[in-house]
Amino acid sequence: MGQHVGNTAGTKLPIEVLTADEVERLADQCSRRAPTGIRNRAMIWIMYRCTMRIAEVLALEMADWNEERRELNIRHGKGDKQRLVGVDPMTSEHLRAWIVARRERVKGYRRLFCTLAGRPIKQAYIRELLPRLASRAGIEKRVHPHGLRHSGASELLERGASLLDLQDQLGHANANVTSKYLHQINPKGRRERISRIWEGEGTEES
Repeated sequence: MGQHVGNTAGTKLPIEVLTADEVERLADQCSRRAPTGIRNRAMIWIMYRCTMRIAEVLALEMADWNEERRELNIRHGKGDKQRLVGVDPMTSEHLRAWIVARRERVKGYRRLFCTLAGRPIKQAYIRELLPRLASRAGIEKRVHPHGLRHSGASELLERGASLLDLQDQLGHANANVTSKYLHQINPKGRRERISRIWEGEGTEES
């Protein structure tokens, strides 16, 4: 029986992890010139590489980005808990591009991500946007905000991140929560990692 995650309609759907190539193809559907495309690309990379919840992304304020340290300050995570998350160089570049475009158009609004009229972005906009981008990119998996968080966590695990590092990045209360969370995502990837451990083992009988 596969692992599942609930959706807003209350039905159970499989957790589908995107590969790094699929996330890149997804983000590439966003314009590199239009301000909304630059903004949406930055949000996709932050949800993926920073493993952030969509509500956390949309709650970020301009003052929460520390460019020198490449950190985002999540002041109101799940359970109203605060944490800092590191931002990789590529995601930082996408974020900087949006901040430049934003400063030219939006005045006097504190939220980092907003409409060009300086208003809040609704979660529904992102939830409807991602499947459209996925369809244009030829991605047949179900693509949604929390799926990007799953995908980022899976890749960090694949790259050797420790359980404690992942706990901090994901904003979990304790390591047990993180362990259960990781157990649900990308079981195929886990099996492949185990198989690779044995690669190169001799098959000749003594």
